[in-house]
Amino acid sequence: MSYNVLPKTYSNLKLQITLQNKIISPSFSSSYYHFLNEKQRALQDIKDKTEEHAFVNCYKLLNIKNYINTYNIKVEDDTSTKSLFLNLIEIFNNYNANIILKKCNKFLHIGEKHKESISAIEHLQKNAKEVTVYESIDKVDNTELLKKDYFDYFFIELNSSNLTDPNKYIIAQIKTLILIINKLNLGSLVIIKLDYLFYQPLLEFVYVITSMFEKTLLVKPLTSDTVSLEKYLVCKNLKNNSFDISSYRDCLMNNTFESQNISSIINNKVPIYFKNKLTEIDVILGQNLLENIQELINFLNYKNKIEKVDNIEKSNIHKASVWLIKNKLSPNTFL
Repeated sequence: MSYNVLPKTYSNLKLQITLQNKIISPSFSSSYYHFLNEKQRALQDIKDKTEEHAFVNCYKLLNIKNYINTYNIKVEDDTSTKSLFLNLIEIFNNYNANIILKKCNKFLHIGEKHKESISAIEHLQKNAKEVTVYESIDKVDNTELLKKDYFDYFFIELNSSNLTDPNKYIIAQIKTLILIINKLNLGSLVIIKLDYLFYQPLLEFVYVITSMFEKTLLVKPLTSDTVSLEKYLVCKNLKNNSFDISSYRDCLMNNTFESQNISSIINNKVPIYFKNKLTEIDVILGQNLLENIQELINFLNYKNKIEKVDNIEKSNIHKASVWLIKNKLSPNTFL
């Protein structure tokens, strides 16, 4: 079994909101949370002391996606060289999600980068005609959220700019669960772009997702931002959407989340084996992230950059070439 496959869960879950007045504290991967805060502060400190163009150049040098850009891939618009387009192409190809995608006819894209998401679908599925788009999940009003519909594919981008106050991020995940329950056909595919998973409700969100789908993976594509928290839940073949959402609905309709913080989203305990497996995956991804941040810090501090730049460029050009071939995105694909 691949390390990034999450355990399938079969519990009879009860979706129920628990609230508290104070902001919740991290309860998951706490050591990683501590080290990440330290690394991010160190990176911000050196960024503040570095000229912007120098920092951007160093950042680009260490990201594979920027080497793929040099191959002049052509599609209908410029989204082919953007990170999300490349990430989704890698996910579809590497995790057999394209098998389910071929059966999809009705698509929902939620996120500020929805154009890239749509381009990835159109590259793989030429007849993707029925498409609905929202700039963010906050733009889906409660009436629309609770209305029944029947989509075959979701892409949902859930971003959080605040590591220490996750309430808005958790609300977005609650809305995502409602969307899946109300608007997704059985047998369908969902890809969810996430940030961090340090808090109990976020652990519970992933746990609920695994009870819905036949197979769920947590992955970070090679083309994703090497110093960001971004990762993707790949949720294949919806099997179970029979959940009572009344607790979620009532809190949304009554604006309860505006005045209190969410400490839990289910009335069940997450099994220790599931928590351990999710911790294992998150720590592996987290260790890579910490190493990438440190590599960027070291490179910014490195005095004799010319030799190091040459070595990094050679390595990453090779990786980009291999990636293009593996994902059938050689320049000839589009010329």
